[in-house]
Amino acid sequence: MRLCQFILKAIDSRPEDNYVAYRKGLGVVCNKEGGFSEDDFVVEFLESLVGSAVVYIARNMPNFVVWFSLVSDVSISEFMEVYPTWKWFEKQDGIRALQKNNNDPAPEFYNIYLERPKGDADGYDLVVVDAMHKANYASRICHSCRPNCEAKVTAVDGQYQIGIYSVRPISYGEEITFDYNSVTESKEEYEASVCLCGNQVCRGSYLNLTGEGAFQKVLKEHHGLLDRHCLLLEACELNSVSEEDYIELGKAGLGSCLLGGLPDWLIAYTARLVRFINFERTKLPNEILRHNIEEKKRYFAEIHMEVEKSDAEIQAEGVYNQRLQNLALTIDKVRYVMRCVFGDPKKAPPPLQRLSPEEAVSYLWKGEGSLVEELIQCMAPHMEDVTLRDLKAKIHAHDPSGYDDTEMKLRKSLLWLRDEVRNLPCTYKSRHDAAADLIHMYAYTKCFFSIREYKTVTSPPVYITPLDLGPKYADKLGSGVHEYCKTYNETYCLGQLIFWHNQNAEPDATLAKANRGCLSLPDVGSFYAKVQKPSRQRVYGASSACTLLFAVRVFGEAAPEALAKGSDLVIQELYESRWQSHVGCCFAQGYDRQRHGNSAVFTVLSLYFWFKVNGKCKRKFALEMEHDEPLISTVVL
Repeated sequence: MRLCQFILKAIDSRPEDNYVAYRKGLGVVCNKEGGFSEDDFVVEFLESLVGSAVVYIARNMPNFVVWFSLVSDVSISEFMEVYPTWKWFEKQDGIRALQKNNNDPAPEFYNIYLERPKGDADGYDLVVVDAMHKANYASRICHSCRPNCEAKVTAVDGQYQIGIYSVRPISYGEEITFDYNSVTESKEEYEASVCLCGNQVCRGSYLNLTGEGAFQKVLKEHHGLLDRHCLLLEACELNSVSEEDYIELGKAGLGSCLLGGLPDWLIAYTARLVRFINFERTKLPNEILRHNIEEKKRYFAEIHMEVEKSDAEIQAEGVYNQRLQNLALTIDKVRYVMRCVFGDPKKAPPPLQRLSPEEAVSYLWKGEGSLVEELIQCMAPHMEDVTLRDLKAKIHAHDPSGYDDTEMKLRKSLLWLRDEVRNLPCTYKSRHDAAADLIHMYAYTKCFFSIREYKTVTSPPVYITPLDLGPKYADKLGSGVHEYCKTYNETYCLGQLIFWHNQNAEPDATLAKANRGCLSLPDVGSFYAKVQKPSRQRVYGASSACTLLFAVRVFGEAAPEALAKGSDLVIQELYESRWQSHVGCCFAQGYDRQRHGNSAVFTVLSLYFWFKVNGKCKRKFALEMEHDEPLISTVVL
């Protein structure tokens, strides 16, 4: 009794809590006498759309948005828009740009993917149907976590249509609902998308979050940044498609509709991605089951294992379908850019090219702008002329060019140079010991490759209306139609292919950032101060190197994040007068997050820093490692 009184008192004393209640939608109510039985057809969302014709339009008419009934050989419902996927994402990028990338709650959306069934003779593909501007009342049906209807793609007289069908009896006056089955990898978007269906089984959001936790475990462990580069480099080197590749693609439902007209290296890469998707499908149920059980043990005394296993299988199947969908989106985007650049996508050359041993020698030892040349330039202000001349003569004598086993000779020459540099006396202005560690990493890098950049292209404008922006931004930006032109940079295709599982506006920028620490080695000039008064604190030594090398062995690609969370790092900032970019090093010795901030912590070894940024310079990368060496590295020059 006293407990109840205490609770009532707490409720009465609670201050008034005002919050914004966003619109739930217009809603649709059944007004049919007698209602609907189970499996009854309710209404068409999109009627009579010939899939192959729309795919042809999406690929071959890049500026075309289907306003239904515009195409003579396509029988299409009136008053809807169909976008090729790349065009739809351009529009979304434009909306975010006009909204200044504001993290406001998710606006209302009326779009739906029209997917060709995987069992279709031409295979899987998809387009986006947008019912925001013009549509029938089906577009106003609300979401429910326990719906009475579902959306199905069916074929009627050889034509595809999206229809709404009942999944249980619906009585007169009952609201018509279906589960949107929308997914997001953004936790912020997931939390902002509050569901108001009011059912006992309500998930709390009309979006499903798939970007965290157990859903990403297999991908992070078996398909990291290095793994994806390995797959792409392998496909680029072979530049051919095997019979086994076609069999794998066919089993996944990918055929001529999605893959037709693509270069062989891209089809081969797609086959390798499909193999990973299949591998993930077999491993993911156990990971999800383990995660779900651990979570529920915190709140429930009883857990029904059979139910949990079934749920884990369903969730894993959902991730599988999302992976295939993202793969199709990536291929459609890349196809469009390659068509803009080369005319025929089949003419697009592979984006990665392995360096031959001779090219590696030029890049590291004797070419213009090579590692050794830059090392000498950086060391010169900190060495006596006689010592520097002697070192140059020795370097010339150890030139690895012209040997039968050039690769092995190059490694031996680099290891010799490492020892020579390590034996030089260090000062607070010249850290020869750190430079020697960097040379060691170069020596044990097995594979170097270069990026073949495509031409930058700007897409024709996409048109954005006030309805697309929402009422808040429509008032600010006016009632007129806005134009947005998407620019695809030189490495857009590479970034999109590497981050195929996640759609974002600038995959090339994401790739440049992600390369640091696991695929890109630091610049040797960062060990030699160019400022008048560098710090005299000794921030690099054997303990620092051991700590960070251990982190690489334990955490792999996650080492930067793991080190950033610890308290054993210090940031030593150096400034390079020759470059506009700023060079900073990450060392072990008491890093303070509050004082130094997160921006400087992005490196994996004791040598990692901001790299030299110069758009005119070529990017060269190194990949793979020997099993007894903890050093995976790449170089950005």
